[in-house]
Amino acid sequence: MLWIQQAKSHQLQALLKQPKQLEIDGLQLPEGEAIAPHFLLESTLAELSQDCSNEFWWSPRLIVVDQLIVGMGGFKGPPNDTGTVEIGYGIVPSQQRNSFATQAIHLLVQEGFSCPEVSVIVAHTTPSNMASWRVLEKNKFAKVDIKVNPEDGEVWLWKRTRSMNIRNIRSDDYHPIITILNEWWGGRQMSDMLPKLFFVHFSETSFVMESEGEIVGFLIGFLSQSHAHEAYIHFAGVHPKFRKQGVGRTLYAKFFEMVRMRDRTQVRCVTSPVNKQSIAYHLRLGFHAEPSDAEEGGVPYHRDYDGVGEHRVLLIKHL
Repeated sequence: MLWIQQAKSHQLQALLKQPKQLEIDGLQLPEGEAIAPHFLLESTLAELSQDCSNEFWWSPRLIVVDQLIVGMGGFKGPPNDTGTVEIGYGIVPSQQRNSFATQAIHLLVQEGFSCPEVSVIVAHTTPSNMASWRVLEKNKFAKVDIKVNPEDGEVWLWKRTRSMNIRNIRSDDYHPIITILNEWWGGRQMSDMLPKLFFVHFSETSFVMESEGEIVGFLIGFLSQSHAHEAYIHFAGVHPKFRKQGVGRTLYAKFFEMVRMRDRTQVRCVTSPVNKQSIAYHLRLGFHAEPSDAEEGGVPYHRDYDGVGEHRVLLIKHL
C-alpha cells in the first residue's frame, strides 16, 4: 500500500546522510539511491527554519510503499494571492514504472485541495519527460503553457483547477451529511433537525455542493403545498473550512433559480433571534424580517412560534 507522510526536519537531516543512512523512524531507504538531491533538502530546511508557520507547505511528503521510502513530493511553498500552489515529485529509479508517482500525486492533490485557499495546482515538466507528464494527465492536469527556462530550456506548465460541482441531493447523501452535521456546528446537536425524509422526498428541490468529490455544503428546501406562490428553506450548512468561499451563496442562488422556474415568487425561512450571524447573512441575501410586536437588536421576532419560549425571526425574500 502506498501513502504519503509529511517529513519532519530530523527526517530531512537524516536524508542528507544517505547512502550511509538506511532507515528513518522505522522506514527503510533504498540502498544506493538518493531520495532527493542535497541542494533540495538543504533549501527546504532553510525555508522551514525561516517560515515555520507554513510548515504544511514547505515540508516535503515522503512517498512510502510497504515501509520503503520510494520517493518524495510536495508543495513548493504556500499558495499565492490567486490561490495557486505548485507541486514537485520524484521516484527513485529502481521503483519507477510501478504507478507510484501517479498514486502519490493523487494524494498530494487531495491534500492541496483540502485547503479552501487553494483553487489551482500547477506543475512543470520538460517536453522530453514523457513519464512525468503522463502522471499529470492521469491526475487530470492539462498542459496550458510553454515557457523557456534559462537552465532547463523549454518547460511545459500543467494546471489543475479545483472542481466545484452542485447537484440535487440524493438519499445516499444522508449518512455522509448526518455524521458530520454536529461537527460543522461546533458540537451542537443539530442532526435531529434533519431526518432522512428530506433526502428522500425533497431531492428535486434540495442541493449539495461538492469540492473534489467531497460534500462541502448543502441546502434542504421545498415548494409549499399550501401556498402556491411560496417556497421554503428548511436547513442549509457549509463545511467550516469552506465558509466565506461563496458556497452558501451559490446554493441559495441555485434554489432561487429553481423556485423561479416553478413560478414561485417568495422564499421563506426562519431562524432564532439569538442567531445574529444567520440573520445578518439572510439580510445580505435580500431577505427581510416580517414585522412583529417583539424585537431584539432592531430585528422583529415572533414569540413562541415553535413552542413556548421558541421564538423565531420569520424571513422572506421576494423574487
